[in-house]
Amino acid sequence: MDGKSVVDAVWILVLIITAWKDGHEKRIPDMLTIAVVLCAFFRLLFLTKEEMLLCFAGMGVSLLLFFVILFCAPGAFGGGDIKLSAGNGLYLGMENWLRSFAVAVFASGIFILYQVISGKETKRQEIAFGPFLCVGAIVIKTLEGIL
Repeated sequence: MDGKSVVDAVWILVLIITAWKDGHEKRIPDMLTIAVVLCAFFRLLFLTKEEMLLCFAGMGVSLLLFFVILFCAPGAFGGGDIKLSAGNGLYLGMENWLRSFAVAVFASGIFILYQVISGKETKRQEIAFGPFLCVGAIVIKTLEGIL
């Protein structure tokens, strides 16, 4: 197993822990987002300069998108979601972050629809978005060579 694969494995493990923690407590501890960012910085060691720029662009696009969403709908996301998403953007790069965010939004929409139809939640019920960000990132990273 090479260094990049080790970093990928650690990052996925951190995302699994983050998804579990946010799913149960609706809170993402700073230590977990720091771990995601540290994994991203270690991953940068294995990339070309062009790939590094795309990773920083992924973080920037993530922050910009969340800023716009929060400007239009204050309180729509928590700070942990924003930091986690920025860390994932740095890890995945711009294109893969956009794909992972699309997967997260789609998956959360399906989850909310199921919850409302089954009567478990109302339309205005808050959900933890972190688990969906984690699943989207893991799915896209896993399918990276295919997409």
